[in-house]
Amino acid sequence: MHIRFKVEGGLAYFPGLAAPLTLDVESLPSQEAKTVKEMVQAAHFFQQPSQAAPRGADLQTYILSIEDHGQEHTVQLCDPITDAKLQALVDYLRFKR
Repeated sequence: MHIRFKVEGGLAYFPGLAAPLTLDVESLPSQEAKTVKEMVQAAHFFQQPSQAAPRGADLQTYILSIEDHGQEHTVQLCDPITDAKLQALVDYLRFKR
């Protein structure tokens, strides 16, 4: 599983400092990799719509792409994220950045 995570927008957004995170889940310690896969599954990531509602200029947007076993999906999420499972996944990825 490969994950690409990018944050855009918000009050303190500086495009040059906002490097995306690229994560090869298989390279993580086994327990952490298992947890990430469980979070993706619990969030029903591959069934999520590709784009959330339009965002305000001062709200952050998260662009999350996941590839797993030939299946690839990209989702744009805007603050506030109302789905607790998706929020947990975004929080984990923000911490990894």
